[in-house]
Amino acid sequence: MKLILEWRRVLCHAYSVHFVAVSLFFGALDVIANFWTLFDGLLPISRGWFAVLGIVFGFAGLVGRFIPQPKITTPQPQ
Repeated sequence: MKLILEWRRVLCHAYSVHFVAVSLFFGALDVIANFWTLFDGLLPISRGWFAVLGIVFGFAGLVGRFIPQPKITTPQPQ
């Protein structure tokens, strides 16, 4: 496996990377909320929403991978 040449630009600007990062954040909150009962009620949303938001942002990351992004899209050779 080789990294693409512009991996730093993709890491900073790709929608898919941002959405997957948010998905991982909500997934981590869901895991913490399931194992640490004192955490329940500290945030304004319930535990079930962590999982739902994780799935939504995970799906958005998949869709975001196919959206043209001018900051990182390079012309393809013909």
